[in-house]
Amino acid sequence: MSEPAASSTPTDPCCLRRDVVGLIFAILAVVGVGIWAGITVRNRQSTPPVPDMVEVWVAAKDLPIGTVLHKEELPTLIVKKRIPKAELPESFVVYEEDLYGMRLTHALRKEEPFDLSSLTNEVPIRIPKGMDLASLSLTVNTSTSGMYQSGRQVQILALGRLEGKLVAFPLFENILIVASDHPNDRRADGKTDLTVSFAMDESMFKLLMLAQKRGCKFALIRQPGYPEEQTNLFPRMTPEEIQRLTKFVDELQPAGDYSEKSDHITFIAPAPRPKPPQP
Repeated sequence: MSEPAASSTPTDPCCLRRDVVGLIFAILAVVGVGIWAGITVRNRQSTPPVPDMVEVWVAAKDLPIGTVLHKEELPTLIVKKRIPKAELPESFVVYEEDLYGMRLTHALRKEEPFDLSSLTNEVPIRIPKGMDLASLSLTVNTSTSGMYQSGRQVQILALGRLEGKLVAFPLFENILIVASDHPNDRRADGKTDLTVSFAMDESMFKLLMLAQKRGCKFALIRQPGYPEEQTNLFPRMTPEEIQRLTKFVDELQPAGDYSEKSDHITFIAPAPRPKPPQP
């Protein structure tokens, strides 16, 4: 007698479809949660934290080294600005009273914050009425940078090109260095960048601006033993000297790159001053 064959129950198509649809919805739900979580994490990562802002005093304009911050002149010299704390110097200035009567030991650019470490209340060199500070940026040999200190008189030598030839001439003579921004960091090539401030009247300042506009380069030369050095700390130029030099400078072309060793430099005196009588 043979055994009965095993019976098979056919699968219900409706049940199978429901299982497939449920599985699809479950997969979509998991994928959706994953996408939402990824977007949330990216948004949190891409949103930078709000910086800690501080309202501090900054320069209202370019201020040369040696500028004295007189209380009555502060409205034209300083202004308040909100700056991220991470971008400020360690000793930034919040209170206006901290600036009264202080003198800058470093030049400040417009909207650059004041730094208490760059201020001093030491008595500066007093300049005559009718003169103001003018600054000149120079690159000098580190070995000779010590000569460019406040209280010393120098000749400002300008270099430009006249009919293609490189010429050098005294732009200002026996001019007093009022302040010198002497940085501590020195370049690897044996040079030092510094900013020197002088006292000039309006006509002298315009002449300096013209020379800079014409692309002149500058050098400072000490004049030891010159009789005028100890008798006239703030020499002024006559209108005739200013006129002759202005006409000469206006005809110059930029000095461009040159080498003191290989390029020939012609020294001229477009507005020579008479030598004072020897004692």
